[in-house]
Amino acid sequence: MSEKFIRRSISVTRWVSALAFFGFVFGIQARPLLSQSAAAPLGIFEGSTDMGNVTPPGTTVYDPAARTYTLSAAGGDIWFRADDMHFVWKKVSGDISLTADIDFPVKTGVHDPHRKAVLMFRQSLDADSPYVDAAWHGSGIAALQYRRAKGSTTQDIEMTLPAPGRLRIEKRGDVLTLFLSVGNEPLHQVGASIRLPFDGPFYAGLGVCAHNTKAAEKAVFSNVELKTLTPPATPAQLALYSTLHTIGIDEKGGQSTMVYTTKGHFEAPNWTRDGKFLIFDQAGKIMKVAAAGGTPEAIDIGGYPLQRQPRPLARRQMVGHHLQHAGKAGVARLCCSARRRDAAPGDRAPLLVLAYLVARRQNDRLHSAEPRFRQYLRHPC
Repeated sequence: MSEKFIRRSISVTRWVSALAFFGFVFGIQARPLLSQSAAAPLGIFEGSTDMGNVTPPGTTVYDPAARTYTLSAAGGDIWFRADDMHFVWKKVSGDISLTADIDFPVKTGVHDPHRKAVLMFRQSLDADSPYVDAAWHGSGIAALQYRRAKGSTTQDIEMTLPAPGRLRIEKRGDVLTLFLSVGNEPLHQVGASIRLPFDGPFYAGLGVCAHNTKAAEKAVFSNVELKTLTPPATPAQLALYSTLHTIGIDEKGGQSTMVYTTKGHFEAPNWTRDGKFLIFDQAGKIMKVAAAGGTPEAIDIGGYPLQRQPRPLARRQMVGHHLQHAGKAGVARLCCSARRRDAAPGDRAPLLVLAYLVARRQNDRLHSAEPRFRQYLRHPC
């Protein structure tokens, strides 16, 4: 019986956002789109293309005996508003998954830590096309990268887990999810999924970018599987996952880092006063984990029952509001300037405030603010 996952993600954001959101990742059954064949020069794929500025031209070599794809390419980056990369692809539609082991075979010499090898779904072969990929960086970081619209800025969700041995990207409906395996463990979701609709057929394939316009990098993809996903024949079991991650909001792109994910339920993330740790409620305990990632540990509260108390209004406070003209929720930072001069002692009359719009996201509500008011926690309506 295949498994259906309901993932409840709680996210925390530095420099303007911490996100808790709900998503659904459904278990699936799969069948191969096309088996790898020695007769096909590109194996299971149909073509290869250089996108953006790639000089000299990139190459793809398929070894049918080893069932490997070796891609080589220069190129500035797979990031921002357009991509410079070599891409081997197959045109597909519907719900699919793409899985592979990835390795950079050249271990000596100097290499850019941001060189990338990716498993990618993209709307078109234009350099600025919308896309989602499972990216393996030369530094050892795995990430789910995405560009939501043509020419828009790339965003990502980066993992703090040990270097994975195998990656998978799955598309079901408009939801795309990253799976990975560390060591010999089975592939599993890691709290990285986004909703991005593709319009009709799209491209699935492998890509390489050197993050260097003057030198090429090489990546080897092995045990590649491109499969069509079908609904399970019998009702799937449900499993609840919770995820905590930090999200940076930046004009040039939003980078997110997964801090902690586990099977089960936790809630109510918040920052410690020094901003170095995150705390949350789990199984009747207050847990603490480093903001950079790690293993959570319980905070000793002397056996008292878990109960949070609201803090009094500070000089600065984050508040939720609704933007009537845009039909979207948002968060404003209130900087309290003074009490009313005619206010009597103890009078709780409103303070004079200046409101600064910090973020505007569809269906967001304020959850909590980081003590130094550089971040806030939010959750969907």
